[in-house]
Order: sequence, then structure tokens, then C-alpha cells
Amino acid sequence: MGILSISADWSLVGGRGPLYMPRSTQVYELLALVVSTLIFFLVYSKSWFDASLSQNFPFMSTSLLTADGKPYPYRQAIKEDGSANEQFIQRTGLPFFTATFYIVQVLVSVFLTSSITHAVLHNYHIVGSFFKKSKTLEGIDPHRLACMKYKDFPIWGFVSISVVAVALALGMASLDKSGISFVGLLVALVLSFLMTLAAGFINAMAGFRIRFSGGIQMLGGLLFPGNVFGSMWFTLYGASSAIQGISILRDSKYGQYIHLPQNLVVYSQLMGCTVGSLASLVVVKSILKNEREVLLSPSGDGVFSGAEIAAFQARSVSWGIFSRRMFLFGQKYSAVSWGVLAGLFLPVPFFVAHRYWPRYRFDLVNVPLFCGIVQSLYACKSLDVA
Repeated sequence: MGILSISADWSLVGGRGPLYMPRSTQVYELLALVVSTLIFFLVYSKSWFDASLSQNFPFMSTSLLTADGKPYPYRQAIKEDGSANEQFIQRTGLPFFTATFYIVQVLVSVFLTSSITHAVLHNYHIVGSFFKKSKTLEGIDPHRLACMKYKDFPIWGFVSISVVAVALALGMASLDKSGISFVGLLVALVLSFLMTLAAGFINAMAGFRIRFSGGIQMLGGLLFPGNVFGSMWFTLYGASSAIQGISILRDSKYGQYIHLPQNLVVYSQLMGCTVGSLASLVVVKSILKNEREVLLSPSGDGVFSGAEIAAFQARSVSWGIFSRRMFLFGQKYSAVSWGVLAGLFLPVPFFVAHRYWPRYRFDLVNVPLFCGIVQSLYACKSLDVA
């Protein structure tokens, strides 16, 4: 967990932005580190959920495990088309998660829905302004006022880009035999739009980029179960699209700060996305070819790590073919599903309390930010060590 560690490497010391991150976010990071450390050690030492120290499970792991804590042979649990190998599953049994990773998955579920509620509660007063044109310039960002002398990129242009992107997504999913249905892909795109607004708001206010791909993958598995590849595609268009959307919004804001015409910013983004996609493809292929053994190792080498890949594989299999056998209400990991429901309502009491007792500053309580930071810390530090 990095407790009592000292580093003189600025890339590590400044990696989380201590010079520009809001103080409240840094407090949340410290609080999340302390609370998660105490909870993880308690859960593991007391052998909660029968998947901890007494059962020889690793302390922090994102992998699927057997009942005795060994790696689950998930490759044999799926067929070549991504569907479940029922005979193998009946013979081997359902997989397990280490107790600490189970806790993290519950927090990811809470984050997913609480972020939407949090964004709506703190922005409800400006929703109406989206549907009517203001007659005054009062309250408009001064940088926006400076850019109003330029011609904006037309709405039909954004719509055209969106239509082409959606058409390409549907076409590629069909040609690649992805295992995801037409309805499933549309639901993923709608979720992507919602998470762009919700997570984008938290990113803008707190300066912290939260990983939410696990939560999107969870919803995809519950709504459209039965295929591992379909789960991967759902995550790609449900989470990765939102992450890219937030990045584009951030770049658009930079363009406004330096008073560039919106047309120029959009054209630059289109060229940058095209060149960046091709460059990323080349770099990824090079890393996979030259660092394969490091990526397969549980702890990496300090530069490259396969922890996130292992987590993605575990979630793809668990949500793709085991979602309705392990996570529904009354089943082994049902708290993950309950977290989705709880997340919708958790920010409400603090919002109401702040309206009645503003001097106690309940508005500083940010449920999705805390849950997201804990998940991010776990993703960075998860090692398959007993």
C-alpha cells in the first residue's frame, strides 16, 4: 500500500498532482488511503467472506481464484466464441474473489450510480438553462465571452460526427462477431454519455480522474450476460468512450482558455484523435511483443504491470458468464448489485443536510470521489502476494 514509503522520484511524487490538485481532493486521497488500509487488513486478517488469510487467499489480487486461493482456470471455462463451458463449470465450480477485491467491487458499484446522483444534485439549478437561451451575459465565463466573437462549430457537425462514430461501432461489432447485440451496444453508448457528464463533473471539480470501467462492465454483464467477448465490447464503448469524451471536453476547455476559435479546436481534436489512435496501436503492439513476460507477472517491473490487464480479464469472465450466478440478490457476491442501488441514494442525505445546516459543510462529503479513489489505489497496488 506504500505506507511509510519515501521516494525522491518526482514522476512518482508528483504523479497525483499535489501542486494543482484541490486541497479537498488531497484530503480525500489521504483519508481513502488510511481507511482502505485499515479495512483491507481487518477483512483479510479476520478471513471475512471465506476468502482471506485462513483460506490461503492472496491479500490484494484482481484475479479469479479457486476455493483454495489458487488461480482459477478461466480460459477453460469459456469456449472459443466467448460463451460458457457449462461442463467445465459444473465440474470445477464457480470462481472466488479475494475478500479485499470483493470490497472494492462493491465500492465501484456505489461510485457508478452515486456519481450520477451527485452530479444531478449539485447541478439541478442549471439544467433548465440548457434548454433556453440567456438574454444576459451575467454569469457567463469570461473566457467564453472572449470566444463568442468567433463562429462556433455547428451543431449539425457534432451530430454528424456522432452518427458516423455510432455507425462505425455498430459495423465493427457486427463484422468482428463481438458477441454483443445491437441493443447492448446502444445501451453501452447511452451509459457512456451519462458517465461523461457525471464523471466529467467530478473530474472538473475535484481534479481526480476516476476509473469506472469496472462498473460499466458490471452493468453490461448483468444486462447482457452469456458472452465474455460481448462484455469486453460493452466495456469498450461504455467506459472507454466516456474516458475519451472527458479528455476531449478538457481539451476544448483549454482551447477556450487561450481564446481559440472553436472550429480550430475541433479540427485539431479530429486530427489528433486519428493520429493518436494509430500511434497507440503501434505502441501497444510493441509493448505486447517486447514486454509480454513482464505483463504476465503478478507484480510487473515498476514500469510495466499486468495488474490492470488481469483485473480486466477477471471482470470480463466473471461478468460475462458468471454475472447471474454470483452477483444477483441472494447469491455469493450480491452486495455488488446492492451497491448499484445504494449508490443512487447515498449522496442525498448529505445534500439535504447541507440545505438545512449549511454551517456544518456537509456539501464537502463526496461519496463517489471517496469510492473512486479507493478503487484507484487498489488497482495501482494490487499484487498477487499471499
